[in-house]
Amino acid sequence: MTGHKLAAVLILVLLQNVVASAQQPETHIYSNVEYNKQGGDLVGFELQLTTNGPKAKGSMKIYEGGCATPIDLAGSLAGNNLELTAVTEDYGKIEVKGTLRMGALDGRVRFEKTAESETLHLKEISKPHC
Repeated sequence: MTGHKLAAVLILVLLQNVVASAQQPETHIYSNVEYNKQGGDLVGFELQLTTNGPKAKGSMKIYEGGCATPIDLAGSLAGNNLELTAVTEDYGKIEVKGTLRMGALDGRVRFEKTAESETLHLKEISKPHC
């Protein structure tokens, strides 16, 4: 193989690796869950988020005592701006909107049935609480 052909093959392999790595899903866990010593309860939100390009999906747990049942969400990621939604019997439509920055998710979560909206500041953690 000539030098030019070898260089072209190496560039092609490098480009294929860059494209393949850009399409790999990334999963992170964000949480503000705290342990309440008085009641022995876990309280807060936890979001396991998987992104793949502009697509995003998550599993959110709302801790109000013990371990929480996960709620599956789906949506999009545009730059650092995240939007996820789900519909449940207990809460109606759930909307999570926020910005991902340096190991944290800052934003809001809104629950249709309760007409409540809460501020979120979730920090990245290595493993879920439950």
